[in-house]
Formats: sequence, C-alpha cells, structure tokens
Amino acid sequence: MEPTLSTLLAALGGLEAERTIAAYCARGPAGVGEFLAALLASNRLTTARGRSRRAIENDACACLKQLAAAYPQVFLDEVRAHPATIDRPEIVSAVATVPGPGAAELLFVGLRHRKGTVRWHALYALLSRGQVEVAPHLAKLLLDRDGAVRATAVEGLRRWGTASDLPALAAYTARVAAHDLDAPLDAIETICARVGRPLPAPHPGARLEVVTVRGRVTLDVPLSALVAVGDPLGAVDGAPLLAPCDGVVTAVDLEPEQTRVTMRRLAP
Repeated sequence: MEPTLSTLLAALGGLEAERTIAAYCARGPAGVGEFLAALLASNRLTTARGRSRRAIENDACACLKQLAAAYPQVFLDEVRAHPATIDRPEIVSAVATVPGPGAAELLFVGLRHRKGTVRWHALYALLSRGQVEVAPHLAKLLLDRDGAVRATAVEGLRRWGTASDLPALAAYTARVAAHDLDAPLDAIETICARVGRPLPAPHPGARLEVVTVRGRVTLDVPLSALVAVGDPLGAVDGAPLLAPCDGVVTAVDLEPEQTRVTMRRLAP
C-alpha cells in the first residue's frame, strides 16, 4: 500500500524512514507539492513523539532530495510558484541538487533572502555547482550581516576574484579579527598571482605554495590538515604526491585539465 503524507511524516526519524521515503517518492510527482506544503507548516514534522528532532529533519532533507531527483522540473516549478518555500534552508539545499539554469535562478533568489542561513546555503550551493555567474556579487557579500556568508564570499573570491575585487578584500582584512585574517590574505595572494600584480602593502608577504598536477588525482588529506615537507598528500596516477613544505592544506581546486592543491607555509 502506498504511504500517505501522514504515514510519511510519522515515519520520519524512525527505523522505517528510508523505506517509507522511497515508497512515497515513487507515488508520483503529486508528492512534491504535498510534502513542500507540509514543510511550511513546521509542526507537521513533530508528529512522531519521542524521536530526535534532528533525525526527523535529516530524514525530511533526504525526502526533499529524493523528490528533487525524481521530479526535478516539478520540484523547481513548485518552489517557484510558492516563494515561501525559499524560507527553508533545506529546500534551498534540495534545489541545489537539480542541474541546470532553473535551479541556479532560484539559488540567486535565495542569495537575496532576509535570512542569513538561507543566503549562506544559496551561496555555498552556487560555489559548489561552479556557478561563476555569482562572481560579480562576491565583493558586495563581504559586507553581509552573516559571518558565514562573508567567509564563503572570501572563498569565492579566492577562486574567481579579479583585480577589481582587491580593494574590497583589503578593506575586509582591516575589519576582521586576527584569527580570521588567513583566508582573506590567501584570497588576495591568489588573485594577485592570477592577475600578475604585486601584493598590496598591508599584506605580510607571499605564504602560499601551489602544487599543480595533471592526471588521476587521489587526495588523502582534508582541508586544514597540518603536514610536514615530504608528507604524502595523496597520489597522482598511482605515484605519491608529496607536500612541498611544512604547512596547512588550505584549498583543493579540481579543474577540467588539472588539480591545484594550495598550502600555506608555516614559516616564510
């Protein structure tokens, strides 16, 4: 018997959630609008007494992503027709899993949302999808009220920033706490290297080592890993990829023709 919405909501957070979600999504596209409407009435997610709220919400997110995968155009149409759905970060995350310009358009709507959590989910998704169209907005986002949005904008500028973004980054470094300086300084250095400009005067000097490799790359270290010179970072076509210095792994950029691993040296 196909599960009803009530059956699905009661199963969230429990042992039967995975099976029930799969059966619910298999019913057809009508479930998309039905489930989105239930999410907007947040009390509908608390019908299962005694279960972890986080477990319920995790299962709700899984259901959203399965519906988006099964009925992508219906999902986007429903979100577009009911703007209040963008109030929910988990819906923005589900939109992000749908390829194509329609989803990107909705993510840009989320980028203008009044809630910082929604703006962050939208920005993170745009960067993760490689939507370079967001690049002209990044410098302005350094002034966002939400710290997570500002930090993610810095990462976007490191990846796609141009010389015209350097003044905004320099101003940003002047107003952030000392423990938050590394990321914007890295972004400034990366942009300067990319456009062939010298580092601006307030910058402490070049600190980054970039390892550029081609081939099948496997990385065994996470971001922020502290490594010593010669430590294995992973492998390229089966051959060891070794750290060029003592430092911290700060970025891994997977590009069509190459992979770039960036490290911040621990000493000049």
